Amino acid sequence: MKICALKMMKIQRELAERHYEEHKGKGFYEPLLDYITSGPVVCMVLEGENSVAVFRAMMGKTNPQDAAPGTIRGISPK
Repeated sequence: MKICALKMMKIQRELAERHYEEHKGKGFYEPLLDYITSGPVVCMVLEGENSVAVFRAMMGKTNPQDAAPGTIRGISPK
């Protein structure tokens, strides 16, 4: 895997609405927009075979309680 570009930015609400459009009308949509636009984010351009799937696997499930240990969102084993 290769990170070709990396940029920290603050996402404007209009961009967030377009990015998460498929979730419009769901209960978490407005809180998600509020959160993602509340501060800076790090955006990356990734390169490599199945890079999106690989990075999603590294991050773990969205809910930390469901994320595997050792993933970014996962709860560390005790």
